Amino acid sequence: FRCLVGGAPSFADLASELEDVQAAGRRLQEAAVGGRRLVFAALARLQRADLSGARAALEAAEARVNPLPVAAGCAAELWADRELRLRICDFAGFGQFAQSVICCRGLLTFLEKGVLTPEMPEFLRVGVEDVDDERYLVGTIDAARELERFAVNRGQVLDIRSIEICLATVQGL
Repeated sequence: FRCLVGGAPSFADLASELEDVQAAGRRLQEAAVGGRRLVFAALARLQRADLSGARAALEAAEARVNPLPVAAGCAAELWADRELRLRICDFAGFGQFAQSVICCRGLLTFLEKGVLTPEMPEFLRVGVEDVDDERYLVGTIDAARELERFAVNRGQVLDIRSIEICLATVQGL
């Protein structure tokens, strides 16, 4: 498309842009991988009903990538380009991080309020509705799986009431 509008950009310009995108992707990847470790720690704490410890780990995970452009360390004009923003996030595996956060937030809100579908945090949105919706849905499905694990753990101590609540919540989805 660039060729039709104002002539073809030079190879050096394209190579420089590619280097910037890859560097931003590596920085975001580092933040997302570290964040996922913290989210997994938070989920483990939730399975033990350690809500305050889980909340602290989740907040630390979220702080690693919030706001996204800063975590990626890229220029505003690079982040403003929707296609490049998606490439950076895909390269970094950001979708998996976002899904993990939604999963953890879902289980946390269930244990606190009885609701498995948390709000989608603004900082997890990449600005493409279909992509954001898919990540939210997969994260919510993962939360239902974590709720299943929670119910099994409650079953080991014969907490029938908790199991019934978990079952009703998943059936209500």
